[in-house]
Amino acid sequence: MKKSFLITTILWLDCFVVHSQTLEAMQQTIDYRIYIEWVWQQNLGYAAEKLNVSVAEAEVKAARIFNDPAISMEYADNDDHRMQMGRSVSVELSRSFSLGKRSAGIGLAESEKELAEALLEDYFHTLRVEASLAYLETIRQSELYRVKESSYESIRRLAEGDSIKYALGKITYTDAVQSKLEAGMAYNDLMQAQTELYNSRATALKSILIGKVLPLPYEKIPIRVFCRSRRSSRTKSLSSLIIGYSIDRIMHLYHRRSGLPRYASVCQRARRSNARSL
Repeated sequence: MKKSFLITTILWLDCFVVHSQTLEAMQQTIDYRIYIEWVWQQNLGYAAEKLNVSVAEAEVKAARIFNDPAISMEYADNDDHRMQMGRSVSVELSRSFSLGKRSAGIGLAESEKELAEALLEDYFHTLRVEASLAYLETIRQSELYRVKESSYESIRRLAEGDSIKYALGKITYTDAVQSKLEAGMAYNDLMQAQTELYNSRATALKSILIGKVLPLPYEKIPIRVFCRSRRSSRTKSLSSLIIGYSIDRIMHLYHRRSGLPRYASVCQRARRSNARSL
């Protein structure tokens, strides 16, 4: 039973090592200055506000232009030549003026331009604050994840050591199971920190609406870590061989496939010592 518990613990803990390898691709970072420049250049809301300023400037120019003059021509002819009524041609050139209306239109257009510029500046400050907070939150979640990852690795090594001690008969089964459960709880905390890290990075990406790929790890997030990883599938296939095989056969397969000679050697020495005692 001790040997089977050791094998189960090693297989169970070995599956959790996958996340540290898959997260190596997530360590790519971008500088804050480059990030803010991307926000300014690629954010669609900010681009729309700048377009409103351009439209307001065009309206100011249009308000300063005088209206076009109107020209009209009239021609009259008497069809009866015997009456000698003659012919007539009239030409009219007109232009309408509204006293005070043009200056009022220019003032209105200029005030709308100032309003658009003020809204643009306000949107810019708000966007920069939100993007900066998202960037800092991502840094905080990254550091928190590293702390929890380091804590989990320590607890995982302790659980592996306790499983070996239990196989050698140095500790009780309860202590070994407790270490295993503590490692599982630490792993759950680590996965929660990883989820929060993904969410913070997704929030940071919301500040940038672009059509090109950024060197941010959002596209590299593993959706199913334990199903898509080669090492995880290898461990899963090995764990499926436990049913119907003897302990020696399982240790031989695990020694050959997972490359853990230290654990296998310890179990073999424990088996020989138990055989001598019997």
